[in-house]
Amino acid sequence: VAQKFSVAPGFRLVTRGGSMGGYSALAYAMFTCHPIHAVVANCPVTDIEFHYSERPDLPRTFHDAMGDYGDITGLLKSRSPNQQPEKLPPARYLIIHGANDKSVNKQAHSDVLVKRLRELKREVEYVEDPLMAHCAPMRYETVVALENFMKSLVA
Repeated sequence: VAQKFSVAPGFRLVTRGGSMGGYSALAYAMFTCHPIHAVVANCPVTDIEFHYSERPDLPRTFHDAMGDYGDITGLLKSRSPNQQPEKLPPARYLIIHGANDKSVNKQAHSDVLVKRLRELKREVEYVEDPLMAHCAPMRYETVVALENFMKSLVA
C-alpha cells in the first residue's frame, strides 16, 4: 500500500474498525511488522474465544475464517487481544463501546481489554457511550471524542 500510494517513509499507520472490523484493527496491530501509530476500535470484538459462543451464528463463521473445522480453541486464544494484550504495540488507542450493545458484550470485550492495556501502560482513551447500541448511533459527545482523537493524530 505504501508503494502503491507513494506514502513517505515514516508514515503514521492507523488501524480503524467497528465490531469484527474493530477486532481486525486490533489483530493487525498485534501481528504486523509495521509500526502502528494508533488503533481506533468501535464496539470491538476483543476476545474471539468468548465471542465464538456469544451468538449462535458465530461458530460457523469462525471455523470458516480460521480454515479449520476441528477444535480451534487454541487458535482463538492465540489471536484474542484480551488474552494476548502484550502483543499489542505501544500505540495510542481509542476504544468506543455502547452500554446497550447486545451483539458484542461490553463487559467481556472492551472493559477487559482497556483494563489490560492500562496495566501495560498503553495510552488508552475509553469512551463508554451510555446510549449507544452496537456501533451506533453515537451520542454527540462520542462523535466529538472520535473526531478530536483523529485530529490529534496529525498534530
